[in-house]
Amino acid sequence: MLESAIPEVNQWLVKNGFVRDTTKTQCFSYLGSLKCNHIDVPIEISFVELSFKELPEIYLLDPRPASLCRPLPHVEHTNKLCYLDAETYRVDPYNPVQTFVNLLGQARQVLVDSLSGKNTNDVGYEFSAYWGCSLRGITLSKHQSGDFIRYNFIKYFNLAGKEQNLIVIGNDDEILKYINHKNAELTFSKNKNAIWISLSTTALLPYRGLWPPKHFNDFYSWLEEVDSNAAKTLHKKLGTKDGTQNRLLIILETKGGLVGVDVKIPAEEFIQNSGRFRKQLLLDKGKSRIMLNRVVIDDLSPKFITSRNIVDKNLVSKNIVLIGCGTIGGYLSRLLVQAGAGQGNGQLTLYDSQSLSSGNIGRHYLDENYLYENKAEACVHKLQGEFHSLKINFFPREFLSMNDARNADIVIDATGREPFSLSLNELFVECHNKNERCPDILYVWIDGNGYCGRTLYYNGKDSGCYRCLQDLSGKDKFPPLKSENDLIPMTYQCGESYVPYPPSVSVQAAAIGLERVLEWANGNIVHHFSNRKFHKKAREHKDQSLTVTSGCPACQK
Repeated sequence: MLESAIPEVNQWLVKNGFVRDTTKTQCFSYLGSLKCNHIDVPIEISFVELSFKELPEIYLLDPRPASLCRPLPHVEHTNKLCYLDAETYRVDPYNPVQTFVNLLGQARQVLVDSLSGKNTNDVGYEFSAYWGCSLRGITLSKHQSGDFIRYNFIKYFNLAGKEQNLIVIGNDDEILKYINHKNAELTFSKNKNAIWISLSTTALLPYRGLWPPKHFNDFYSWLEEVDSNAAKTLHKKLGTKDGTQNRLLIILETKGGLVGVDVKIPAEEFIQNSGRFRKQLLLDKGKSRIMLNRVVIDDLSPKFITSRNIVDKNLVSKNIVLIGCGTIGGYLSRLLVQAGAGQGNGQLTLYDSQSLSSGNIGRHYLDENYLYENKAEACVHKLQGEFHSLKINFFPREFLSMNDARNADIVIDATGREPFSLSLNELFVECHNKNERCPDILYVWIDGNGYCGRTLYYNGKDSGCYRCLQDLSGKDKFPPLKSENDLIPMTYQCGESYVPYPPSVSVQAAAIGLERVLEWANGNIVHHFSNRKFHKKAREHKDQSLTVTSGCPACQK
C-alpha cells in the first residue's frame, strides 16, 4: 500500500514545482524551492520509502539567496535542514501527501524563523551538529573556565574488531583508570595539556568569516565575535607556560554540549616563547603547517551521567550499604549506581555471603560468567566493568553488627529473608533506643509468590518497625494475596528453597527500591510502607505509614 502512494506523492511534488533527480538511484530525490518571506530558497528533498520511519531529508542547495549566505540555525554544516524531531513527531503514512504538506510547512517555518533571527539562540543547545568534526572525544570530569586539564589519544578495538581512536580528557588518574577499563593503548607516552573554556552565550553562529573554522585565526575570530570574555580567557591561557605546547586541545563548553579544537604544530615550527607562540597561533590562516582538527566531545563525567535523567537530588556523595546481592539486590546495585551511588564523596558497599548458583542465573543481574563466585564480589566486578569511575567495595559475608554501617547514610536490606530482616530490625531498634548515631534503613522484598513487591522505610522516629508488619500473633497486617489458597508451596532442594517467578518481578522490585531511595534522598518519604501489585491475585494495599503494633516485641519492649 505504501509503495503505491509514490506516484501520488510524485504527482503532488511535480505540481508544486519540484523536479525528480533521476541521477540518484538509491532514493527518491526532488529539486525545488520553498518560498520563505518572499524569498525562493532552493532545496533538495529525498526519501527512500513512505513509511516515514525516517523523515525525508531536506538540504539547502547552492547558490543560496544572499540573505541565506551565512551559517543558519538548524542548518548543519552539511547543509542538511533539521526541521523536526523524528522521535516525537507524529506522521500518517496512510495519508502521505498531507504528511508532505505538513513536513514542508514545518521546514518553511524553520527557515522563516532563521531569517528573522527568532531561533538564533537554538544553536547553543545543539551546537555539535554545526561544528563538523573529524575527531571524537570524551571527558571524564567537568571543569571551570580557564582550567588546565590533561588529555591523550587512545586506541582500542570495538566489538566488531575494528580499531577505534578517541581523545580522553581528565586528570592523569582518571585517564589511567579509563585506559585500563577499556584495555586501550595510549598514543602519547605523557598526557598533554588541554584548556577548558566555558561559553555563556547561545547565539554561537557567526555573521562573517568561514564556517566551520578551518584555521586557528578563523577559530579565534569566531570566538571573539560570539563570546569576547571566553576569547579573553583563552588569550590569557595561551600566553602561559602550560598553554605553550606544540600539541594542545582547547575544549569549549556550550549550553548544548562540548566541542573543541585539537591544535598540532610541527616541531620545527614550534616557538617556545609564550608570547610569540600565542601570536603565531592567532596569525595562522592556513599558510603554515599548523593543523587544526575540530572535535566533538561526549560528557562521560559521573555528574552528567546521573543528573541528565534525575531532575531532583540523586545519590552522589551518599554512603549506602546494600545487604543482599541476590535476585533483587543484584539489579538494585546497578540502579543505585546509575542514580549516583559510589560517586562523588560517597561510597556503595555490598554484603552477601552466598555464591551464584546455576539456579540463580535465570532471574539475576549476574550471568553465567560469574557461576560459583561470591555475589557481592561479582556484582562489584561487573559494575566496575560497566562504569569506569566508582567508589564501591564488598564484603563476602553477612552483615554482622552496626559497626558494618558505621559511616552509612542509609542501609538497604534486599535479602528478602524474613528471619534475617527481623534480626537486622533488632539491631536498628536497639541502636535508636540507645540514641546512638544510626542510619535509616529500607527493606525491599518480594511477597506472595512473586505477585507483589514491598518496601518498608524505618528511621526510628515516626512509624512502626519491621516486626510491626505483623500483629502480636504473627499474622500479617497486609496479606499479600486475595486468597491464601493461591499461595504456592516453596520448592525445596537440600538446604535450599525458592519460589518460582519470572525475572520481571526481580527487576520491578529493584525499581521500587530505587524509587524509595530517591524519595529518601530528597526528603520526600511520606508513607513508610509501600506495596506494588504485579498480578491480579495480589491484594491491593495503599501506601501508608506503618502503625506501631501495641506491645511489639521488638520496638515496644
